[in-house]
Amino acid sequence: MADLWIVLLDTGRERYAYGPTEDEDTARDFAAFLTAELDPAVAIKLRSPTRELTAWWRRHGERKCEAS
Repeated sequence: MADLWIVLLDTGRERYAYGPTEDEDTARDFAAFLTAELDPAVAIKLRSPTRELTAWWRRHGERKCEAS
């Protein structure tokens, strides 16, 4: 799976997410443009919730097996 990026714009009252894009440079350039022209923005690498949760489950599942 390719890395995915979003750009998060913070207006002070609301946040807007733009994307995703597979190109980090495009995300960073767009964040720089939004920051210069509107409000602060940052490029953020998206993380797979599936990978995060299954990694957590493996760590905790192994502990349960060891404790039994």
